[in-house]
Amino acid sequence: MQKEYSDILEIEEIGRSYYQNPIYVISFKLNSSSSGILFTGLHHAREPISVSMNLYILFKILYELKMKNKDYEELVNSRNIYFIPLINMDGYENNVIYYESLGGNDFGYARKNRRNGIEFSECDM
Repeated sequence: MQKEYSDILEIEEIGRSYYQNPIYVISFKLNSSSSGILFTGLHHAREPISVSMNLYILFKILYELKMKNKDYEELVNSRNIYFIPLINMDGYENNVIYYESLGGNDFGYARKNRRNGIEFSECDM
């Protein structure tokens, strides 16, 4: 995606999770407006569909730009648009490892981030 749309998309690491997994933001670099839209996904590790929705919206915008849809061109040219598809990298990674360890028969149960302590998560996985 970054290679094909390098003229309009920028992907950069914006930080690291508690377990040092990278967190990325995808943004359109067509505008430097002060207003913007932020799409985020996977706040909770058991909601992987939110990643799909982020990517669907991103690819829908890219498709409409490719088709020269004036409404989408106006949208992208008038706003900064940011996507952070995976915020909770640690919880998601834990669930994927759990899923794979069961041979793909069950998904993990980590709910929040992977920090220790009851104020963050009661999950001991």
